[in-house]
Amino acid sequence: MNAPLAILRWKIGWILAVIVIICAVLLSRPDKGAQTAAQKAVEETRLALRQQGFKTDLADFDLSTSPELRAREAILKATAPMNRLSSQPFVNHPNLMEVVGTNSAIVVWKLAALKKQYRSWPDNSDELAWEEFREAINANQMQIDAACTAVLSGPIRFNLNVSGGNGILLPHLATMKNLTQTLGDRIVLDLHNGNKDAAWTNLVAATRLVTAWETESFDVSQFVRFGNTALAFNATWQALQTNGWTDEQLARLQQEWESVDFLTNLPETAAFKRASMVAECQQDRQGLLDPRPTFNEFVHEAFRSPAFVWYELNYRWNERIISGVAATKMKKPCCFFIATAKFSFATPCKPQLGQPCASFRASPIKLSSGQNFAIRGCK
Repeated sequence: MNAPLAILRWKIGWILAVIVIICAVLLSRPDKGAQTAAQKAVEETRLALRQQGFKTDLADFDLSTSPELRAREAILKATAPMNRLSSQPFVNHPNLMEVVGTNSAIVVWKLAALKKQYRSWPDNSDELAWEEFREAINANQMQIDAACTAVLSGPIRFNLNVSGGNGILLPHLATMKNLTQTLGDRIVLDLHNGNKDAAWTNLVAATRLVTAWETESFDVSQFVRFGNTALAFNATWQALQTNGWTDEQLARLQQEWESVDFLTNLPETAAFKRASMVAECQQDRQGLLDPRPTFNEFVHEAFRSPAFVWYELNYRWNERIISGVAATKMKKPCCFFIATAKFSFATPCKPQLGQPCASFRASPIKLSSGQNFAIRGCK
């Protein structure tokens, strides 16, 4: 009876010893030599790219503006509601390009009533009276008039701190879109009322929100500008459905659109995206080097929270997979990209820096958490 019990105790002791050894291995830091080699390769690549003229750091970008531009920016931002939670935004902007048939659209300002974007309750009506529309548009008239004057006075640029990289906040984008929509609404309202002078002022201001905006180096800013271009185009089409414009006015409108350049700043946008991704990768790599709980702390916490054991071991296991693959790939003159939900690492091809690899292979790996771990590199 004692022999089987002794064997059982011996087996349990060995199992516990193996578990302790596994925990100790996982809780130790990854191979520092591999980390150092990987960091050295990344730094060499970064310096090589900089020598070729590529911007790789957020410090390479300066989006600060002059006092004149900051004053103009403040006037534009003043058109936004002071309290977004308590202020109900106007959502019933008329569709300025409602297509009818195959080659026609509705001239909105000639209609007897407008159409709501959302039906009202409880009458379930989608009709918007002109008087109701006028009250909504003129609620912020003083700020919009000041914005028109500012837009007509010079270029538009926003003062931004680029240190946030991809995480930078851009509240002015919503302001630019809302202001473009509001000016389109005012154009329709002025044409309906027969006030062509006011309609012209609003039309030029809406146009210059696109043509005078020196867009910052963010991809989302470019997208918003392209969207605002469509809004301004639709408003222009509505305005051109009257013959009340002089040749001088039409020539100025044509000059505004001929002066706009949508492509010049796109390489700078790609460069900023690259620098932002470099900053994110640096943060991710630094996260791998941050201190983790010691073995004693791990054991102490395990008694307090068993779930902590699973989380910590799972984290360390995934960490070692990533570090091990990165170290292995670094030994080969090739480009590769590693990505999970929480970690990304990339380096260009060698020795032809900046050039695409001739061929690729993909090696999916399953992490213990069940997440996909993709590796792409040269054959």
